[in-house]
Amino acid sequence: MKAFQELTNIPGNHRVTELDINSDFPPNETARLVALVFSQWAGVEVRLVRVAAAVIGANAGPISSLIHEIRSVRTRLNAVKNVSKRVLENASPDHRLVVQVVDRIGQAATLRNSLAHSPWALTPTLPDALLLVDSGHLVDRFSSAMQGRLALWRIARMVEAEKTPFAADAELVSHGPNLLDTFDEGQVTVVAERDLTRLSYGLEWLLKCLMKLETILLGETPSTSERVREARAEVRRQLARLAELTTGSLDEELGIHRL
Repeated sequence: MKAFQELTNIPGNHRVTELDINSDFPPNETARLVALVFSQWAGVEVRLVRVAAAVIGANAGPISSLIHEIRSVRTRLNAVKNVSKRVLENASPDHRLVVQVVDRIGQAATLRNSLAHSPWALTPTLPDALLLVDSGHLVDRFSSAMQGRLALWRIARMVEAEKTPFAADAELVSHGPNLLDTFDEGQVTVVAERDLTRLSYGLEWLLKCLMKLETILLGETPSTSERVREARAEVRRQLARLAELTTGSLDEELGIHRL
């Protein structure tokens, strides 16, 4: 995932010269990956509440419902960590596993939230990339552009009414400033298929971690002790893989191509 102003570092020295905001669908593979990420994220949210319920044990219903109702992702993740801290011992290995998994979910949430809440844009310069535009900045730019356009429209109407020598320029002037002439490139993030593929793998592995955490937190008995030990080992293995995934060291193994 690259900031817009970093695009000159891409091989071939590509530059985005045109933004087409929300006017078309992204490429098929990009659209498929985005849909997959959203589906996986919904599963993560459900599994996260189930992990909180497994931590609490008896009478978990009301608290689990409250956690599920929290709209802010960050607040919900912090709530799960706080529940784990209160119920499990702070220094316990299981609490540390919960915190590590939840923190990884928080990292994945950054790109997922941008995908969900940012206007999308495309550019012919990078046909396989999805550009995420900061919505607040976009609103500011539209507001400024419309104010300038309205002022110039009034001037143009005055020019036409006076039949001055500048009347021929009235139509050009009435269009006002181009939105992209004043666009802050620092407010655009470029997401390649590689970024979406990594995110999808990460969410898939986080789902596995959450499922194993349920097994661990539901309690260890003589009949389940081996399964719980295996679940702890699997969570640690998946967390190690997630750390490698974020650095790109698994790209070749997973067939993830670089932009």
